[in-house]
Amino acid sequence: MECIKYGNMKPVKTDGLDGHPKYHVNKNVLESLLDCDFKISDIGNLLQLSKRTIYRRMAHFGLQKRAFSDIDDRNLDNKLSGIVVDFPCCGERMLREILKGKGIKLQRWRLRNAIHRIDYAGTEERKTGRLHRRVYNVMTPNHLWHIDSNYKLVRWRFIILGGIDGFSRLIMYLHCRDNNTSRATVLSRVRSDKGLENVSVAYFIF
Repeated sequence: MECIKYGNMKPVKTDGLDGHPKYHVNKNVLESLLDCDFKISDIGNLLQLSKRTIYRRMAHFGLQKRAFSDIDDRNLDNKLSGIVVDFPCCGERMLREILKGKGIKLQRWRLRNAIHRIDYAGTEERKTGRLHRRVYNVMTPNHLWHIDSNYKLVRWRFIILGGIDGFSRLIMYLHCRDNNTSRATVLSRVRSDKGLENVSVAYFIF
């Protein structure tokens, strides 16, 4: 609850005996976030502070990021073998989180090597389930356009609208607008997702 409270509050500055006012950071909150293995950048975003300020408070409180576990390959393989028996379909990321829950923090390369040692067959089997890019063809230029929009900057009223030719992948238009009600001229067919930003196009086609 403390982390949630601090994440929703603007950082408070406190006046010291000398120098400029400093941002107040609760030691318990910072220590809890570090124990949960949050990245420094994520902690900064949560507390609305810069990474540099977080590092300074860590030095002030004598806190450090948790180091990687000191475990040899034999013990690691034994622990990982038990986990793989219980969770045979787990991938690298899930295994890393399970080990982290047991207090074991590893580099990615060490975990990857251990998985290959104890479950090479499972690794090869999981590769067969990878998604392969489909072969996609359009008959002629201007036969099919693909249109979409991007809303990642909508909080600043930037909406990016774009369309490409399916045959040549040529960008037919790319605009930045402050709304999503702009009308577009289309050909005989278009392809888009199920969003609501191209309603006029859908009405025209159907």
